[in-house]
Amino acid sequence: MPYSRLQIRADKTAWIDAGLIEGTDQLSLLLQHVIRMALPCPDEPDTGLQLQTTSLDLVARPSDPSQIDFTTSIDRQTRTLVFASGQARQAGRTLMRMTSVYRKIRPGVQRA
Repeated sequence: MPYSRLQIRADKTAWIDAGLIEGTDQLSLLLQHVIRMALPCPDEPDTGLQLQTTSLDLVARPSDPSQIDFTTSIDRQTRTLVFASGQARQAGRTLMRMTSVYRKIRPGVQRA
């Protein structure tokens, strides 16, 4: 997985040359990685985030070796959940969309 080739910008967006990606499986893992990096740190000390569910829409495949851009947004937060989404785009075309839900967890606290 070419995580080390992913270029992260200050605004937590990212890009990679499409020629470094082998298939849509790697593209989806990179998009999930960028979403995870953009998540806010929970306000409470000793609280982490655990992935609960992800939805993925493959719209198109990369058409050439040009740059793929990744963008993310935090769509909503509640006391216990964070809803996040992201897109992978190439030359203005959406390649992939992903939405994820993360649960805020505290070590040692069991949830049913």
